[in-house]
Amino acid sequence: MNTKMLCWSVFVCLAFCLSGCGSGYPATNLTGKVSVDGQAITEGSITFIPTESGCGSGVRVFLQSDGAYSAKDVPLGTVRVTVIATKKTGNKTKGMLGEEVDEVVSVIPASKSQGVNVTIAQGQTVCNFEWESDKEPFHGPGSR
Repeated sequence: MNTKMLCWSVFVCLAFCLSGCGSGYPATNLTGKVSVDGQAITEGSITFIPTESGCGSGVRVFLQSDGAYSAKDVPLGTVRVTVIATKKTGNKTKGMLGEEVDEVVSVIPASKSQGVNVTIAQGQTVCNFEWESDKEPFHGPGSR
């Protein structure tokens, strides 16, 4: 093989490999809002993680002041959606070093705190999360 042919082969191979360096999996851009009991979650983050390996990587974005989010390259298929949001209670508690700090609690219902599975379809651009507070108290392992 001559040098010109070898250079061309390397170029084509490199171009082919680099073309897969983008998302490399089917994805969509999503927008939506997150609320609990009709109240927008004004601070926090939302994460979309595919439940099957090889279907892309997770996407995490911060919620806006009106509870809205805008996420790019959310993998299609079943994803685990986790929302993390807290609020101050007005009370003080001891910090890790024994100092007094503001007490914060999660505003996400306990039944949703570990995330929920949602199927994201081709062409889907909106996905809202309108949750209600848990009617029954959450009893984690060893709490009864």
